[in-house]
Amino acid sequence: MEPVTAVENIEKAAKTEAADKGEQAEQAEKKPRAPRRRKPAEEKPVDLAASGLQLVETKGEAIKVEKAPEAPAKPKTRKPAAWQQKGNEQATDEPLVIVQTEK
Repeated sequence: MEPVTAVENIEKAAKTEAADKGEQAEQAEKKPRAPRRRKPAEEKPVDLAASGLQLVETKGEAIKVEKAPEAPAKPKTRKPAAWQQKGNEQATDEPLVIVQTEK
């Protein structure tokens, strides 16, 4: 066996790095393929009579529903808020009382 010099090792490493970079560049340039478009399925005409069905066409204008005239609804009166109800109950004329508490 021949002794391998440090210079030869460096040259081999440089060559392999260059090859690796070239492969990575090729992989980076490749773009993923667009998905294939499928052919639309051909629709077969359906024979309604064979399946026991019958095609019936209707018009929206032919059917008219009469609605009874309604009187305009009166707006509902609003319920007073809770704080307003309490205010009416306590509005009586009572003398004020001072309450002191001890700790």
